[in-house]
Amino acid sequence: MEISGLNIRKKAGLTPATPEQQREFLEKIMSNFQKQVSNSTTYDSIIEAHVKFINLKYDVHYHTFSATSFLDFSKYFAEENGCFIEEITKSGGGEVIAVLKKN
Repeated sequence: MEISGLNIRKKAGLTPATPEQQREFLEKIMSNFQKQVSNSTTYDSIIEAHVKFINLKYDVHYHTFSATSFLDFSKYFAEENGCFIEEITKSGGGEVIAVLKKN
């Protein structure tokens, strides 16, 4: 996992994170996530932990193995967070992009 917060930091008027800061951010993210996942007994609870401890706190994007797995993940995220998939499409570069809107 890698954190790329350059654009977010620029928008917030912050200087780019140093490599040490990036390592600290990653360690904090993974520590919180690992604590929650260790209590998870189902796939759904692992996804829920990811949503609560990573998605809701950090701007992230996902690399999945297929458009179908990304759609499944997007549906779960939308259901758990009171939003819906406005559009999902495959770009010319092979990426799948989803636009989610709050209900």
